[in-house]
Amino acid sequence: MELYSARLTFVANAVLEMSIAEIPAAVFARWKGSVGVDATPIPLFSRPPRTSGKGKNRVTLVHSADPDGGFYSRTADGQDANNLVDALDRKIKKRFWADEGTFVVTASDEPDEDKDFPHPLIIGMAPLHRPGVEPGENGVRALANVQSRGYPAGWLAADRAYSSSVPEKFQLPAKAMGYKVVFDYRSDQLGHQTTHEGAQQVDGQWYCPAMPEQIVLVTKEEAELERDLYEQRMQARENYALRRRGRPDANGDTRWACPAAGPSPTVTCPFKQNQQGTGLMPVFPSLLLEAKKPKICQQDTIMIPHSAGAKFGQELTYRSPDWHRLYAAIRNTNEGIHGIAKDGAYEALGVAERRRERGVAAQTLLVAFLLVGANLRMLDKFLTEATPDSDGVLRVPTKAPPPSRLRPALSDHLPQDIDIDRVL
Repeated sequence: MELYSARLTFVANAVLEMSIAEIPAAVFARWKGSVGVDATPIPLFSRPPRTSGKGKNRVTLVHSADPDGGFYSRTADGQDANNLVDALDRKIKKRFWADEGTFVVTASDEPDEDKDFPHPLIIGMAPLHRPGVEPGENGVRALANVQSRGYPAGWLAADRAYSSSVPEKFQLPAKAMGYKVVFDYRSDQLGHQTTHEGAQQVDGQWYCPAMPEQIVLVTKEEAELERDLYEQRMQARENYALRRRGRPDANGDTRWACPAAGPSPTVTCPFKQNQQGTGLMPVFPSLLLEAKKPKICQQDTIMIPHSAGAKFGQELTYRSPDWHRLYAAIRNTNEGIHGIAKDGAYEALGVAERRRERGVAAQTLLVAFLLVGANLRMLDKFLTEATPDSDGVLRVPTKAPPPSRLRPALSDHLPQDIDIDRVL
């Protein structure tokens, strides 16, 4: 089965490569390797199985003609329920028989600048699979094929399905390929996540073990805090952050410095001597820390292996301006290409009647050819709209939404023939 999957991955991505090969070399050189990874449901023409009974007493009366598919379901509370039992036993808002496609989508690492590459393009894919099954493994399959074609690795944004994966199945392989990951977290994953030699990982970053609890929990308690207080506590985190010392070694392990150590400390701590700087935020170690100092409190630096905190670790400070800018841009890029490819007027990826063949292999290849069409449309649009700047680089101006779209006023809804002054 693994051999068949590997062959199908190779062929499907070779089909995708036909559209990527059409990008002019000067344009392609502008892409730095940043991508988003996401999965999207692809409805099947075959009907789902018909069952009777509930729970252990459920029996299948009629099997599906396309048994490789599965239920894609969303519950009334907006959560995924992508397995047969959940889909039939819970209150379902939307449910249909489908495969799921995992795609690697190109993105810009400077989303605020004018577009100099035809983002978004689907540059890699895994074979279609049942909805919700092995998101991490399928993401790695698609990324590995992209890497095998010699493309660069930049930023990588992925949603909560991927940050919740087993690290050995997604996070570590992605980082080993050179990607700098940017994650979001579930509400129950916010705040303290793990520790190593006393350093605590909070929302994907390493911090002083004496960082106050109210600062540790600021993201978890955001809804209960006033905006100014929330921002003050988020900024205070920066003072407690460990500082990276040098690049990772040959094993991928990194040395980190205590925030109270070295020539440029950001806090003062009674555990550290000969500190420089005035007006720094003081650290108040707990009695437990004083009784049993961890290694980070006994020495200036510690080595943190790549496996420590690998599940949630990410490059950017969670919910910082840089994180919001990059994560939102890449995730929107993912959703954008899904909508483009599913448009019924063009590739109609979301119209099952256009793909009546059965089986994962047939559906995967059909989807790959449809994605070629979507990629070529995006490339054609870019080349049509782009104009060269003073350096000869083709660019499409970034369109900012008008103020009325950002914050509509009630008066925007008045008919044009009514005088606003008379109404007021």
